[in-house]
Amino acid sequence: MSNKVIANLAVNARDALPHGGRLVIETANDRANGSDSLSHVRITVSDSGAGISAEDREKVFEALYTTKPEGEGTGLGLAVARRLVDDAGGHVEIESPDGLGASFHVYLPVAGQKAAPHNETSPSHLGAGRRVVVVEDEPAVRKLVVRMLTANGFQAIEADQETALGHYSASDTPDLLVTDVVMPEVSGRTLVERVRKVCPGARVLYMSGYTDEVISRRGILDVDDSLLEKPFSAEELLNAVRQVLEEE
Repeated sequence: MSNKVIANLAVNARDALPHGGRLVIETANDRANGSDSLSHVRITVSDSGAGISAEDREKVFEALYTTKPEGEGTGLGLAVARRLVDDAGGHVEIESPDGLGASFHVYLPVAGQKAAPHNETSPSHLGAGRRVVVVEDEPAVRKLVVRMLTANGFQAIEADQETALGHYSASDTPDLLVTDVVMPEVSGRTLVERVRKVCPGARVLYMSGYTDEVISRRGILDVDDSLLEKPFSAEELLNAVRQVLEEE
């Protein structure tokens, strides 16, 4: 786990040094105040880049959020690192003085200690075994959405435009279809139309990098369709899923 965290943080630091610079990885044992007992293992990944603004520091761990030019970053690396650390009962802190680079401090519980319970962004077991089919042409994004849902009790099923329809039949309707709007070959709306020919009552949550205003203005979706705008956090995803599932 720690290797994946370090790798993601190191790649992020490397990208902050397009013209070269310093990347430092440090480890240390942190002790509780006034005690000889170890409290955490600390891993620090630092770079000498331009730093991270206060506004971006509040968002860098959100899934799909990136400050890189289009096509140069998925916005998943830091989100994955944060989730791995959270799952281990640790936490991450960012230090980035203006223009003086950035340091990511990862605090992990000492081996053998009981990890702190992971706090989900929404009540645990929200899914309660409900089945959700996730359709997204970008594999990394699809896997992240599946992971977010699975962590909250859903039975999340990865699918592409071609295989999604196979999960629906007149006698078997998953609880929810989560699909990207703009995809190659078959659009999200076309996929939903095909699904609803088989299961008219199928519930759907669209997701897209386009805003709701753009989607509606171009007539891509109907005004009553539920749309989750990218990038989104786990909390925003779960809230959107809950709203669709609770609709009459």
